[in-house]
Amino acid sequence: CIRCALLSSWRRPPVILGWVSFVLWAYYNTFLVILQESLQYNPVGLHARFEICDNYLKMHDLDQARKTLKQVVPFLVERSTIARYYRRMGYIYTEIGQLKTAYACLYYSSKFEEVQLAITEMEFIIAVAKARGENIKNITNTSKTVARLKDTKIPVITKVIATYDEEDADDDIDDDIVV
Repeated sequence: CIRCALLSSWRRPPVILGWVSFVLWAYYNTFLVILQESLQYNPVGLHARFEICDNYLKMHDLDQARKTLKQVVPFLVERSTIARYYRRMGYIYTEIGQLKTAYACLYYSSKFEEVQLAITEMEFIIAVAKARGENIKNITNTSKTVARLKDTKIPVITKVIATYDEEDADDDIDDDIVV
């Protein structure tokens, strides 16, 4: 039963929460339980897994969000979901403060699908790096993108297996990324 699942699997709330924060935390936690239960019926469930990740991000539980994303990797076969995976990883690494890795993730995501959100996030990373007095060229050096991903044990996906657009099916990504 859902009530039993909610009671048994709720994560403990942070010690200090305001009323609104507690209500939001309870909402996200309830949604997590329901989404995780849905994976029993559809273990691949990419949409559910990305929603689980998003809820962990809203709860600022970056470790659980990253673990959820790692579970998605074997099922990534379409350009849009591969790009979404790298955008989420970029967001996590931005939050952690690892700007080089975050920029690499977002840049790599744009090789699969160009989305304004990724561009805006890369601009944000550059602004943060400037505010910190960091070398911008070191962060935005795209020739080291794959190496940065590998250094942080982020899987480097180089082939699109399936897509809704038949013209793109079984294509390698752009040749400017060297693995």
